[in-house]
Amino acid sequence: MFKMDVKKLITLIQKNKKTHIIILLLLTSLVYLNTLQNDFVWDDKIFILSWDEIRDLKNIPLLIKGNHPEGGGKDYRPLRSISYALSFKLFGERPFGYHLQALLIHLFSTIIIYFIVYLLVKNRLIAFMSSLLFGVHPIHTEAITFITGSFDQIGIVFFLASFYLYIKASINQKKLKKRLYILSIIFAILAFFSYEVALTLPLILILYDVCFKNLKREKVIEKIKIYSPYVLSLIVYLFIRFFIMNIGAKGSHLVGSFYITMLTMSKVLVKEILLTIFPIKLSIHHIISNGIFSFYNSKLNEKAILAQSIFDWDIIGSIIIILSLIVLAIILYKKHPIFSFSIGWFFITLLPVSNIYPINKLMAEDILYLPSFGFVLLISYYLYKMTQVKIKKNIQIYLKILAITIFIAIIMVYSAKTISRNIDWRDNLTLWSKTTEQNPLSWLAHNNLGNEYLRIGKYYKAEWSFNKAINLDPSY
Repeated sequence: MFKMDVKKLITLIQKNKKTHIIILLLLTSLVYLNTLQNDFVWDDKIFILSWDEIRDLKNIPLLIKGNHPEGGGKDYRPLRSISYALSFKLFGERPFGYHLQALLIHLFSTIIIYFIVYLLVKNRLIAFMSSLLFGVHPIHTEAITFITGSFDQIGIVFFLASFYLYIKASINQKKLKKRLYILSIIFAILAFFSYEVALTLPLILILYDVCFKNLKREKVIEKIKIYSPYVLSLIVYLFIRFFIMNIGAKGSHLVGSFYITMLTMSKVLVKEILLTIFPIKLSIHHIISNGIFSFYNSKLNEKAILAQSIFDWDIIGSIIIILSLIVLAIILYKKHPIFSFSIGWFFITLLPVSNIYPINKLMAEDILYLPSFGFVLLISYYLYKMTQVKIKKNIQIYLKILAITIFIAIIMVYSAKTISRNIDWRDNLTLWSKTTEQNPLSWLAHNNLGNEYLRIGKYYKAEWSFNKAINLDPSY
């Protein structure tokens, strides 16, 4: 009797969509519950407290034209800007509302991930595992707990919705197919005008068709017609941004060299892979290599940057890792489409922030929000496959136990890390104190900690922090 009940329970967990969604919503909400008491931090004060135009919805035409706050950088994300105005109308200067909104945005993404994975693999358990890993992954804390970062994720929701509808349209009847296809294009347009990372969507659609739809040469013309509205929308966005709004690059390549920048980015890309798999040493300001930081100021450490060479072992190793993954993805796309799709997704969605077109920073954890889907899909799929290996029964049982144990361990470790990392974002004093511990060489962290000490009247500590920042970088 008991054994039958256990079997029924396992079957329910494996196949019941409602059960999966309830668990996803509960566990994901639980790990981010402690963000609701956090304050505004860092750029939140620039984008919410100091941006006058978002205080009145009459300024929406200005936001559409690309208005951004002083010190807020050069971007053209009009829908994100309008989102700030609408949110300010709802929440004003109360951080609780913004943190609740950030959590809801993340929950939307997590649920869409569930439905996307189910369409890809037709297995609800893999869909559940992937979306749960996505929901609790610590690499997402900067994209969710940091309010300013969370507004970028609105564009990711549009991106994922567009992709989901595209897949759905490709497998449905003609009448329904047309409606879903049109909706997918609409969401794509919303995504493009919300966040530049979403500009990779046409490449993701091609990746999906290559990996899962057995795209043949004779169907290329037909597919080009299908892709054309997405590409045209992307071109319209780029035309408006560069030629009408005249909003160009945020900065320039390191020491004015594309070649040197790409050498540096090879190390950055491997670091991003490692952080996605092992999100242990999370920080706002990462050290890429000696003298080179993830964020950089007006005067770079040119000596450290120029000292890099294609023959450096860390660069050689990085290039080998990157090329090996890409080559494997290309070779195995027919026999192992999930592997190829996951690797392709990770690399493609990082293209806009790979400094091919300079963005004035080498990396940030929030940009790994969308690429991390490739990792959670990959690990969930192959952990599940471990439980399905056809070998001796006693060995198969051990494999199942091992796979389940690994998955539960990852969920527990990731959840604990996310909860802990959320506390680091409690307020500016906590954030910059923690960042100076994580990276004692960060001139940015010491300078911002000094500003916070100055604000609360701790002048000796402020002076010490400012002097530390100056010693680390006299130009700052």
